[in-house]
Amino acid sequence: MGWGGVTYGGLIGPFFLEGCVTGETYLKLLRESVIPELQRRENFDELWWQQDGAPPQFANIVRTFLHQVFPQRWIGRRGSVEWPARSPDITHQNFSFGVTSKTRCTLIPLIV
Repeated sequence: MGWGGVTYGGLIGPFFLEGCVTGETYLKLLRESVIPELQRRENFDELWWQQDGAPPQFANIVRTFLHQVFPQRWIGRRGSVEWPARSPDITHQNFSFGVTSKTRCTLIPLIV
């Protein structure tokens, strides 16, 4: 799975996970890659986190972590701000960025 983020300061990632995404693997991605990258940027204490509440994102360990890292500043299923019921995924930039990042990642030559 590939993960990428968009902030007012630019793009984050892409980061890649092997195999099935679980609450544990998603938490590891956040803890080891995504959050450290965000913390290196200005105004981390003003950033809001948004996710749609897919099963790995809804895991108790992930929500507990997000409550610690983004107190009262995250949007998602059982987050500080609840993700609206029957809401479409993150909007059109999600689809657009996914297509763009897949194309770019495919074009990068691998050195083995």
